[in-house]
Amino acid sequence: MTVEHAVANSDIKVNVFPDFYDSNKVYLDANSQPLPKLTEWIAYNLVVETPSYADDWDAYTEREIDVHYFTRSLTDVRSMTVKLRNALRTEGYIIQQTQRSYESDSKYYHLIISIIEQIETEV
Repeated sequence: MTVEHAVANSDIKVNVFPDFYDSNKVYLDANSQPLPKLTEWIAYNLVVETPSYADDWDAYTEREIDVHYFTRSLTDVRSMTVKLRNALRTEGYIIQQTQRSYESDSKYYHLIISIIEQIETEV
């Protein structure tokens, strides 16, 4: 289960990047063609990974992941809040919290959805 998988299996048509999107870098699409500069994107990063113990062994690991969506449109950030939360929930992520802000220096709206992924430990 990955954030990319959750987005790909939904009706969300936005590029997804691990960690961050660098607007100064040239990214290639699936056909090795350069992507145009993006006006909206999703990035995600691992915040913390914590084992949970039962009977003196780590029964499963919890990963807290922040999923970020950037756009210049207030309308888009409002609709993406619902779409992205639903896509993540459908893939089994636990929604921990949602935050939204406006970054006046970049003129982007910034949506952050904090999620939890629980992974059973293989024995």
